[in-house]
Amino acid sequence: MKAGTIRSTVAAGAGVAALCSASLAVAAFTQTASVTLTTHTAGHTSGILAAMRSTDATAPGGKPKALADVVITFPAGTRFNMATPLVTPCRLTDKQLTTPFGPSCPRRSKVGSGSALVNASPLAQAVKASVTAYVHSARQMLLVIRPSLPGATPVIIHVTTSGSRLTIPVPRVVLGKARGFPGVTAVLVSLTLRLPALGSGSASLIRAGQCTRRTFVVRSRFVYRDHSGLDIASTSSCR
Repeated sequence: MKAGTIRSTVAAGAGVAALCSASLAVAAFTQTASVTLTTHTAGHTSGILAAMRSTDATAPGGKPKALADVVITFPAGTRFNMATPLVTPCRLTDKQLTTPFGPSCPRRSKVGSGSALVNASPLAQAVKASVTAYVHSARQMLLVIRPSLPGATPVIIHVTTSGSRLTIPVPRVVLGKARGFPGVTAVLVSLTLRLPALGSGSASLIRAGQCTRRTFVVRSRFVYRDHSGLDIASTSSCR
């Protein structure tokens, strides 16, 4: 084989290897989601079970790209009734909820709980956090996320409802901020949330929508801060 041919073959091989490496790097980011209704009967009171997680083994510190919004669309006809008389809205402001030793939401405003995991590399690769959901108004819930990192300020997420849709805007979070240190941008890498079924009939907090071919389909749309997006469908049986 001629030297020129050898060089061309090597160059082509290197190009293929580079493309493979790029493909692997892109494929290293993964997003999983499971969002389901707890009932199996259309039109009945229901709760919600949600679990979301993102990973990227190739990113520095294992920190995946940051999430900006999650829009969850439940089966047509799903009804969110945050104005149900079974709960007392939490009217506290974000400032009140994030003030050390400040006031807390009324017990009757709590409608769910869960956990979260935040990557704040290089400060901390895994910061655990508790999550509590409160009704805030007729069309809004509050997720109060309390990181276990000492001195970390709680993060407040305003979840809005519109028809059969929930929208979860994920704010930019900086942890470890102190005098002389700007802090580290944290990325929410996992969120689990359980909203138990509450009430019945017209007083239900959540009522399941249509069952199509014996299946509830819930669609989650993820939008990231780099403007990329991803759609994931979750299913559960129904009648």
